[in-house]
Amino acid sequence: MPGRNFKYLFGRLNIIAAYNEDKADFLWRGLSAGITHRVRDHEWGFFEVSELQERQFITGFLAKYQPTDSEEYIDPETQEIEERNVTNRIEAKSRFFLHVKTGILAYQKNSQIEIKTFRDKFREVMKACYSNFFIDVDIQQINEEKTFFEAIKKFSSIKKIRVKLHPSNPNSRDIWEDVDNDLQRRRIRERTEITVFDGEEGQPVNIDDDAELNARLHMASDGYGVATIDGVRGGQTERVRTGDNPVEAEVENSVENTSSEPTPILDQLISTFRSLFNRMQNPE
Repeated sequence: MPGRNFKYLFGRLNIIAAYNEDKADFLWRGLSAGITHRVRDHEWGFFEVSELQERQFITGFLAKYQPTDSEEYIDPETQEIEERNVTNRIEAKSRFFLHVKTGILAYQKNSQIEIKTFRDKFREVMKACYSNFFIDVDIQQINEEKTFFEAIKKFSSIKKIRVKLHPSNPNSRDIWEDVDNDLQRRRIRERTEITVFDGEEGQPVNIDDDAELNARLHMASDGYGVATIDGVRGGQTERVRTGDNPVEAEVENSVENTSSEPTPILDQLISTFRSLFNRMQNPE
């Protein structure tokens, strides 16, 4: 019986740093540095890092390993249960593909590393690779736009909207270009805006009629921030967040488990990458 296909989630790697080199060189220098980050008894790091498609992509594994450990084993000759030391045992790993120009990051969803843990440890290891020197790293989920905005429109009223944004890199999307330009022009690293509406039930809000709010929500949905909306549906207060419905893609089990090279795996993800490239070029 064939195993289940592997799922990859799509987010955006956002880096705020000053560097005087080509972006591909900067990212490669960090991801291939071989630096690890210690968390209690384990080390986290990037491994089997390589470049694909003429440096358009960087791929590798985020892995967690234990430098020293012991395990029980059977000695058939003595029929005794004994222990031996094991070094650098891998306890969890997740493959990733990073598109250099856009920062779009596809990473494997599995039971070994939770989604939040992947994002947190990827950020921590990457900062360590640059010695934590004037660099800020974050990964935000890229949302399924249709699902996100349909959920908002189901609210009869909205109580609270919280949007956290940071500037794009490298380019803007038409629908939120003005918001992005304002962040860039004023050299704002991060901006959080909270809107609280009067009344216990909040107020009816038509997202389509509010161009500025619509732009901010789209920018967060595209992976340049986070948005949370508290609204009322059917008399009950509910919450909708960017990241609740991340963009996903599947890789066939036979490809993921038998490919010694990452290219066949990227081949199965490339259509989703391209759809996100196209999304950035269109207003809706």
